[in-house]
Amino acid sequence: MQVLTTQEMREADRRTIEDIGIPGRVLMESAGRAVVRQMKEVVTDLRSRPIEIVCGKGNNGGDGLVILRGLATEGYKARAWVLAGLDSLTGDAKGNLDAALRLGLTVNSVADESSLQEAIASFSFHSVVVDAILGTGLSQASRGLPEVAIRALNQLAGACRVAVDVPSGLSSDSGQKPGEAIHADLTVALAAPKLCHLLPPACFHCGRLEVVDIGIPQGILRSTGSKLKTLEPEDVGDLIHPRRPDAHKGDYGHLLIVAGSVGKTGAAVMAAHTALKAGVGLVTVASPKSALPMMAPALLESMWEPLDETPEGAIRTSAVSRVLELIDGKTALALGPGIGLHQETVTFAKELLAKVSVPTVMDADGINAFAGSLDAIPPDNSIAITPHPGEAARLLGCKSAQVQRDRLGAVRELATHGSFSVALKGYRTLIGEPSGHVRINLTGNPGMASGGTGDVLTGAVGSLMAQGLAVEDALCLGVYLHGSAGDLAAEVVGHPSLTATDLIRMVPEAFRQLSSIGQ
Repeated sequence: MQVLTTQEMREADRRTIEDIGIPGRVLMESAGRAVVRQMKEVVTDLRSRPIEIVCGKGNNGGDGLVILRGLATEGYKARAWVLAGLDSLTGDAKGNLDAALRLGLTVNSVADESSLQEAIASFSFHSVVVDAILGTGLSQASRGLPEVAIRALNQLAGACRVAVDVPSGLSSDSGQKPGEAIHADLTVALAAPKLCHLLPPACFHCGRLEVVDIGIPQGILRSTGSKLKTLEPEDVGDLIHPRRPDAHKGDYGHLLIVAGSVGKTGAAVMAAHTALKAGVGLVTVASPKSALPMMAPALLESMWEPLDETPEGAIRTSAVSRVLELIDGKTALALGPGIGLHQETVTFAKELLAKVSVPTVMDADGINAFAGSLDAIPPDNSIAITPHPGEAARLLGCKSAQVQRDRLGAVRELATHGSFSVALKGYRTLIGEPSGHVRINLTGNPGMASGGTGDVLTGAVGSLMAQGLAVEDALCLGVYLHGSAGDLAAEVVGHPSLTATDLIRMVPEAFRQLSSIGQ
């Protein structure tokens, strides 16, 4: 699904009105009616609750006046409050005000703080409050009467708050919140989701999100030039194909995993198990020779190879030649989980990545080996990296908090500067491509914030690469399945108890459910 900026949404509106010939008043009517439908569907006791519609004087307020008329014509008890003098409304908003007044509906002007406080004091404790104050154009903290209204509406205990398009006080073009913002229980996004609906902390103000059609043609929405989309099951379901009856293990690739060290053998084991559950035909694990006796009993379905090691049990730089021999005949490489950051190992990772010629996914200490040296990662579209915010910050030479404040900017900088694909892990994992396009993954949950889940993702992505998927497709499918497996696991064990091995156990079911979409 396209995710639009304020400017892209305005351009879609303009083209619909000017090029297609659908009047703005018709779009506003469609928007208001769509909100009414969602309210009736989601707020199950809507008929028994008083409805208060708080409107600004712009188009968002005009949507609110359509909602008033739509509810009133169906017999709902509703009234509207405009945060301005009624004579200040213009354009389509004024047209809908006039229509409401001609129908004898209750529209009150609350043009100052005193009258606003008096109005809100008249609301019932179980009101449904429709927020139609501010629209998508906000770029800084709200001020004046809207800010007072937002704060007062948030303090209404027991109220159900419904936001029209964007909870007032949020900037639609940012995951951050510039100031006080409505805490909505339901947000009805018009035509397309905006960034604030999907990225934290702004998205935590949206409650349940529903995206509704308001009559803007899909072709216009797709042609806005947006480089941001949500990652939907339909986008990746058709990447999974049934196996031929005469298939054999050689048909599904051979993944080499360079991972693990003494004390971190679990990273290699979990990556290997996940790779096999994600469908790869063969897996070979290469680790420091002193670590392999600890891993071998758990690698029943994988092959393993010892690598030269330092006295501390870390991979020696000299192991590059052996790994290059091992790569011969392999179809993909997974590099990094649990290898540590001994100086020889860091040099090993850098030299190896410069010489490999198979699709490669790099995570954890493989990424950390390039801390402060982003340019040292080959600009190769057959490489994917899967950093968490801390690892991304080390590549970019900044603090993790800076990455978290602008996750979209960080993933784009990594992908476009490095010319490789990037999955910036975390809540709403972002997948960035060298072209600047970004996908927002919607699967996953806070139970996945535990050690080892990143190793699971590395194994899944490496497996899909080894099976022949393009790097960007493997990253999208791997991220989606990883989050979906986490969601399935959470249904069984809950968030606090969820571990990486729970994810691995649920990868087959995540595959099965997604396969049914692609067939």
